[in-house]
Amino acid sequence: MKPGDLGENVTTEGMVNADFNVGVRLRLGDVLAEVAENDMPCRILGQLPYIGEEKKAEFIKTLVGRRGW
Repeated sequence: MKPGDLGENVTTEGMVNADFNVGVRLRLGDVLAEVAENDMPCRILGQLPYIGEEKKAEFIKTLVGRRGW
């Protein structure tokens, strides 16, 4: 996968999933952003050309709890 493939609006480097929790604030240039809620992966992600229909359900299951805030 490459940045943007999962629909993210912000891509970070050097941070891990555990760094993001509801209430965490991040400075993004002049913007102070706050993590407001966790989100579920969008089913449209299964339409990525390299996922394939047969792997779609497992791919989405793998993303749950690992991305989307």
